[in-house]
Amino acid sequence: MRKLNFNNIVKDKLTGHELGKLLIKDCITGIISAYNDKDIMAGTKPEEHILDTFEINNLIDGLTGTYNIQIYKDYREIWKFLSDISVMQMIYAYVIEIAFWKLTSAISHHDTCPLEDDEIDGMIKAINETNENIKKFFLLEAIKELIARYTQVYEILQTMTAFPEDLFLYANMLIDKYNVLYKQADILPIVKMCPITEEKIQEVLGKINEVSTLYNMKKLEDLLLSENKETCIVGGKEDEEY
Repeated sequence: MRKLNFNNIVKDKLTGHELGKLLIKDCITGIISAYNDKDIMAGTKPEEHILDTFEINNLIDGLTGTYNIQIYKDYREIWKFLSDISVMQMIYAYVIEIAFWKLTSAISHHDTCPLEDDEIDGMIKAINETNENIKKFFLLEAIKELIARYTQVYEILQTMTAFPEDLFLYANMLIDKYNVLYKQADILPIVKMCPITEEKIQEVLGKINEVSTLYNMKKLEDLLLSENKETCIVGGKEDEEY
């Protein structure tokens, strides 16, 4: 993102919403610049920003009115919240990927002999735990999508963490192959990828009346998961919906 012209911005006083959005864009610009430049990542070169620190501070000092100041504070909380859930999403992605590697390794070693009962119990537990972690991963993804649409700061979408879909498909292929091989269709449950639907995100978007809701995890979780009809992709030659 190119650096903004500070003189053009200060001609008109910014609202709390405008300054808050600018803050988030500026923070994301700094992070993305570090991802794209190894010297910035190493700390030998400063991050790139759309405004300098003193320019941001001048804009903050120029805020007037209790409402604008409170809204700006809400956006600061949104950024802190986004930072926290970005770390959480990366952790979930890592945990899910490790679980897939363990799962595929265990199953691939049993193409000539079946799993023991205790091994099956452990595998079922691991798959169920992975399914729960996948739900949490996609809940965080939906929250980011929701915040980006409400604030119209679409740079937020650049903070998404990729889901290990290739491993997901591979794991389900091996599970299906194992179940068919030993003629017990449901002996091992399938791994499910259940993103929050577009319809649900749109529905929740219409229910948000306060900026502060966008950094309230409990409220967001209740809104996105309440009466949510799961559409789960389980893999195969064509994605199947459950």
